[in-house]
Amino acid sequence: MARRCTVGSCICGISLRDGTLMIAVAMLILSIMRLTFSVINICNDRIEGYFGMLVEVINLPLAGLLLFAVLRDEENLFSFWVWNTSVVAGATLVYGCIIIEAVNNLSDGVASVAMAFVQLYFMLVVRSHGFSFQSSSEIV
Repeated sequence: MARRCTVGSCICGISLRDGTLMIAVAMLILSIMRLTFSVINICNDRIEGYFGMLVEVINLPLAGLLLFAVLRDEENLFSFWVWNTSVVAGATLVYGCIIIEAVNNLSDGVASVAMAFVQLYFMLVVRSHGFSFQSSSEIV
């Protein structure tokens, strides 16, 4: 059975393992920054900060989980991360569209939509790395 939606390497020929490790670290940093931004939004009485905070409270443990999975080569955790991140990416995409339309906050909305697409690429790299552990069965 052919594996669809996989890549052979990360950006610029970086190995899938190193790319996945970079994604874990980047997600940790970005989640902390976005959580801080959400708290600032809440302090400024901007209602969209609550949903952003909820997403980042979910993203932080997921980033830690991915970091653990890469460092320990825990192949089952890659699948768990991919599925959970797909839900978060979908929620982030919907959130961005709602912020653009309902709140008329173009900058936050576009940033959220862009982050959702970045998360989709991250999922593709992590999924491909998870496949590298298996010979015939699928991770996702």
